[in-house]
Amino acid sequence: MGTAATRLWHLERLDLLRGLGPAGLDALAQRTLDREVGRGSLIGVRDGPSSVYLVKRGTVRLFRVTTSGREVTTALLGPGRLFGTASFVPGAEPELLARAVDDVLLCQTRPHELLALARDHPGLMVAMIRDLVWQLLRAEQAIERLASGGVAARVAATLLSAQEGPTPSDRTNEEWAALCGTTRESVSRTFSRFRRAGWIVTRGHAVAIRDAAALRMVADGGIALPAPGGSGADGGGKREPSPPA
Repeated sequence: MGTAATRLWHLERLDLLRGLGPAGLDALAQRTLDREVGRGSLIGVRDGPSSVYLVKRGTVRLFRVTTSGREVTTALLGPGRLFGTASFVPGAEPELLARAVDDVLLCQTRPHELLALARDHPGLMVAMIRDLVWQLLRAEQAIERLASGGVAARVAATLLSAQEGPTPSDRTNEEWAALCGTTRESVSRTFSRFRRAGWIVTRGHAVAIRDAAALRMVADGGIALPAPGGSGADGGGKREPSPPA
């Protein structure tokens, strides 16, 4: 997939690999395959031999499927993020599925190949541990929001996660609903209330965040969603959130 120079160009620009150096990057390129996956496609983390994936371009959604068939998003992964890491544990069954949110470019390798490279480059090992901890924290937050939070908290958290990768654009409300684990109508209503509060701006299907601090407080349950019609949650006009302490 592409020339060796192109593959190295992508690898050099990932924060996860920043401390690897030219020799380490070349070794990684030799041990991996590039794979393009179209928007909306399921990525076969449960199919075939165990693999670990590194996102080079685009966004990947990790999710679980409940017994009722509902997809619950646990993380949105942009360039430089790993997934399929359950294969680091022999015999472990992957619990998460992955779907391409955009057209994505992945770097695919076997777990033993990546671990061998990390043993030779401690900086890579540290970066991998940090990434895995980040994903664990995100999964815990997603489960907590599912158990105790409302739709607004999930929508706010998803918007913030999406902004960590490339700026989201041309994403329909149906796609946002899948990311948030809710319905298209609920996403539309929530976006309308966020717009009235001045927290986001929408143009077509593109969403731009105007007040990330307010959205973070909604995601964390620290501020109520503005009431319909533009009044504040306490009925006394728009409530201006304070930045987190």
